[in-house]
Amino acid sequence: MKGLVIAAGDGTRLHPYTKKKCKALVPLLGLSLVERVILSAKEAGIKEFVIVSGYEGSLLKERIGDGTSYGVKIEWVHNPDWEEGNGVSVFKARDHFESEERFVLMMCDHMFDPDNLRLLLQRKDKKNILCVDKKIDEVFDLDDATKVLVEGDKIVEIGKGLKKFNAIDCGMFLCSYSLFESLEKSIRENKDSLSDGVEVLIDKNEMRACDVKGGFWADIDTPKSLKFVKMRLIQSLPNPREGIISRKINRKVSLQITKYLSSTSLTPNQISFLSFLVGLAAAVLFGLGRFPWVLYAGLLAQFSSILDGVDGEVARLKLIKSNYGDFIDSIFDRYVDGFIILGMTFGVYFVSHNLWVWIIGWIALVGASLSSFYKEKYKVATGKTYISQKYDGWLRYIFAGRDSRLFLIMLGGVLNQVLVVLCIIALTSNVLAIYRFFSFRRFLD
Repeated sequence: MKGLVIAAGDGTRLHPYTKKKCKALVPLLGLSLVERVILSAKEAGIKEFVIVSGYEGSLLKERIGDGTSYGVKIEWVHNPDWEEGNGVSVFKARDHFESEERFVLMMCDHMFDPDNLRLLLQRKDKKNILCVDKKIDEVFDLDDATKVLVEGDKIVEIGKGLKKFNAIDCGMFLCSYSLFESLEKSIRENKDSLSDGVEVLIDKNEMRACDVKGGFWADIDTPKSLKFVKMRLIQSLPNPREGIISRKINRKVSLQITKYLSSTSLTPNQISFLSFLVGLAAAVLFGLGRFPWVLYAGLLAQFSSILDGVDGEVARLKLIKSNYGDFIDSIFDRYVDGFIILGMTFGVYFVSHNLWVWIIGWIALVGASLSSFYKEKYKVATGKTYISQKYDGWLRYIFAGRDSRLFLIMLGGVLNQVLVVLCIIALTSNVLAIYRFFSFRRFLD
């Protein structure tokens, strides 16, 4: 199925962001608006696009190209009459679709969660379907939104000036060729907005609604709405299932770093490697064994932990998540864990010359490795992510997760109590590993 993206407007209401570029190229946390629409649709399964350009169309086409760099195919349509209603831009694309072909219609200035589009694509009825949001109280700038009156799943009225309404237009449609026929009719009557064409379909009982069920979407028309969407995208990054240190401490720092790095050319994989190098530096400093080197080592270990969250945040924010990225991030984490524990063990031995510390270090290293190993094996066996808060009971509070472990290591360095922390890691990580060894049977059988 193809996606039709309308990107013809000049976005005068978005000044000063559109002073020297078309609205579709306005940047939003490392991606232009139209890139976010393309990549969000791609994540939901759309791989072919028709984009209608208008104002500064040649610049837009030059910047986006044929879609190769995004892993999709893009065809271009130029609308020289872009100053007319947006229905004209939609109508200009009619020759790129077969009469029996269904397609998704999107606006370059409407951001959306890919799950919204997945919901829309699940609909099997042959009518034209509009995504709507029935949670009216949560809509940003309700006065400027296009209102919709829905009865059951049937749309009976649409328009910005509706007095009676129970849903809001989210700017995304699943369409048949009949949309072009309706637009042709309305344009002949000098009604050139998309809503005018939709009203023709409503009169024919051919418009249905698909509730996004609280899924994120936003129409970016003003600097205020652009700021709102930036805030919402950043707020959506933390995972509520993360460890307590990640949620309460790391994310407060990592989100600020992510906000900055998203606008650079650094890739998530490069950030993963940077986190690895910081962790390696921490291991080397721990190996020196004495204060203040262990202080610096502890701080670097914690910074490595923070950066370990940044790579995933940037990947999600820029819609470039990949299985390979998850894989190398996991590998780097295992190396960092091992090197840091070995560095701590060597540092304590270097100062004390007590051979017992090697046994403690070995036990800590095995326990830390098993903690991550069990999670990976669970995911391989079930296809699901292992949720410590759900499966580990009260043991989830013993600071055996990676974020908590690195936080303890930081405290050990800052307080110059590296041996104490090694003993705590050896105990807690192995207690959790033994618990998971016996508890996994009830999850996997």
